[in-house]
Amino acid sequence: MNNMIRTAMIALIATAYTTTAHAQIDGGALEYMLQRPRVAKQWQHKKPFDHLFVDGGIGTSVMGARKPEFGLSGGFNIGDWITPEHGVRLNINTGEWSTQGVKSKYTTLGLDYLLNITAIAQSGRYYTPKRFEVYGIAGAALAIAHNAGPADYGIDVHLGLRGQLALSRNVYAYLEPRFGLVEDQISQVNNWHGWRPFTTLTIGFGYRLPVVRKHYAAPDKTKHSFADGIFVSGLVGATFLSNAHNASWGDYAGVRPMASVGKWFDPYNAVRLSLSAVTMRPTDQKRTKALSSQVEYMLNLSNVLTGAYPERTFWLNMLGGVSFNRSNCQPYGLKNSWGVSGGLQANVRISRGLSFVIEPRVDIYNKHFIQQNGHFKPYNVMPSLLTGFVYTYHDRYAIERRANGDRGTKKVSISIAGGLASTSTKMKQSDYWMPTARLSYTQWLRSANGLRFSLDGTMRRYTAEGRYAKAVADFDWLADLTAMNYGTENRAWLSLRSVVGFAIGADYGAHKAYFAPDVHAGGQARIRLSSTTGLFVEPTMAYELSDRFKGKNWGRVTPRVLVGIDYVLNREKHTSELNEAPEQKNVVDVSGGMGFYSGNFGKVSGTKKLTYNVRAGYGRWLNGVHGVYGSVSETFLKRDTEHTNHITTVAADYMMNIRNAITGEQNDDRLFQLTGLAGVQMGISSGEGRKTKVVPGVNVALQAGWRLSRHFEIYAEPSAVVHGKGIEDSNSPAHGELKFSIGTKFHF
Repeated sequence: MNNMIRTAMIALIATAYTTTAHAQIDGGALEYMLQRPRVAKQWQHKKPFDHLFVDGGIGTSVMGARKPEFGLSGGFNIGDWITPEHGVRLNINTGEWSTQGVKSKYTTLGLDYLLNITAIAQSGRYYTPKRFEVYGIAGAALAIAHNAGPADYGIDVHLGLRGQLALSRNVYAYLEPRFGLVEDQISQVNNWHGWRPFTTLTIGFGYRLPVVRKHYAAPDKTKHSFADGIFVSGLVGATFLSNAHNASWGDYAGVRPMASVGKWFDPYNAVRLSLSAVTMRPTDQKRTKALSSQVEYMLNLSNVLTGAYPERTFWLNMLGGVSFNRSNCQPYGLKNSWGVSGGLQANVRISRGLSFVIEPRVDIYNKHFIQQNGHFKPYNVMPSLLTGFVYTYHDRYAIERRANGDRGTKKVSISIAGGLASTSTKMKQSDYWMPTARLSYTQWLRSANGLRFSLDGTMRRYTAEGRYAKAVADFDWLADLTAMNYGTENRAWLSLRSVVGFAIGADYGAHKAYFAPDVHAGGQARIRLSSTTGLFVEPTMAYELSDRFKGKNWGRVTPRVLVGIDYVLNREKHTSELNEAPEQKNVVDVSGGMGFYSGNFGKVSGTKKLTYNVRAGYGRWLNGVHGVYGSVSETFLKRDTEHTNHITTVAADYMMNIRNAITGEQNDDRLFQLTGLAGVQMGISSGEGRKTKVVPGVNVALQAGWRLSRHFEIYAEPSAVVHGKGIEDSNSPAHGELKFSIGTKFHF
């Protein structure tokens, strides 16, 4: 009691002394009372959550006073600064307490008050962030802990201090010691007063929204088309059934591809329609295949929290929606199910319209989705991690191009491509890989969109189901996504295009033909080789509508990949020099060589199968690419051991400077030249003991030349000739020649 009285007296004396000391201010007590209080700092234009921050770290936890024991801990925090001086945060911490040999694993959910000590010490009404700041922390948390028995719940209260170092405008590192008291249920060791002291030390990193936000004033909406904000995406990733037994998670893992189309209605809100598939095969069970159609709402969190800014390098979207699903697994059969979904989507801008995305998401379905899991839970919970690309069309770039006078030009291109096709369920069987070829004509419109017409052929080698072949005419709509963002006259080395269309034709197999239409979609990546030529890769996915696949579980979904080259017939402005003929527009040439002729190939043996040919010709270039060429040639061939026959031809050909066509520039002074010939001819077959015959034909040749000087060139020429029916005394509809010649040209 005496100690308590003594303590109270000391406190009273100290209070009186402090009051007296503060009263001793120049000017007296009145002026002291009229002093202005400290001004509380405020944010300019404060909105909820516009000074949000997230961070996380790891560290150590210490419990016990006489014999402290250490454990690991980690935490995640999310909060908001309400003013520059005061903030709140929600935190989740987990780790392990160790005391008196008992180790308990714990998790806490807490709410903390934050005091920015650096801001309080700064003068003025508005706060300027510092490189290094100090925060005070006070809060409480609900904790759950588990050792050997059932989980126990308890409460902890704590105080702390944080030192925070800004590494950039938005990223920081921090060190945070905390001291507190926690109930015995959490430590799993009881003592007489029911609580234990603890200390934690955490180091980590965080991200905070900028203090000064960027604002974007959208252009007049009347200038924008409905296409503004439309996006398409392709994602793929891994998924698994999380509420199966954790020992069987590997058995219930699979792949989820997803294709989507949607629209941003403003900088904040969008709707996305998606089609995704899931396939997995648990051990010793039949494969499950499921198809999902989803409608999801998307919210641009970065724009909501920091203001609309369209030129971000990184942004975060939140999404959620519903799905209708159809799954198939034997012996359960086809089942329908409903589901809900939610997730986040992180976007990294690659170009004006293209971004790379990472999308962690969770889908929850009823028990009919993954039917083998029906005996586990009434619901199927499936987390997924998807990655891919999203392309978004922005009208503001088109408006910018039109304002600069870039309205595009109409173009025509031709292309040839080849590749492989298969069926989605038999891709592992090489017998079902089908070579495919395509010849296309594309009319490009001013707006970077094009209409493509193609002739397409596919053939599968003989299998147990017989040979299969398909010939169709394709009608496609192409959109040059790069041109939409960077202009139709761009010189980018890589262009990305979307493809969507349909095909009409017929297929043949198992001695029966069917009408074989399909619908298909895909993309095209084109590498610009020159102003007129490009190399492209085009993956597509088709859905076959032929009755051939009616009642079958394979064949309708047909992926394929084509590789090809295209040539733009219209010249760009800088290729106008090709409209003029070269300085040496006339050319004469002579050549000679050897070859084979189908008309005598089976009648003689050895070197007598060889034919010998000579040719003389004259050509004239009409411009830098196109020309005409006329020639007279003679072929000498053996029909038996004694007699030599002749085939004399007079030809009229179209001549093309292939090198100029590819590069779009005059290359007459270059060492290497490439020329193509194609045309019609009249052949005269004669010889001893034979009646002279005159028949039409066609020919094609390719000349690879080396320019020795301004006027002289030598070249090597492979060529092929097809003679019409009647050149030989046989019922064959045609005969042909293959030749290889060496020649020289004189340009003047």
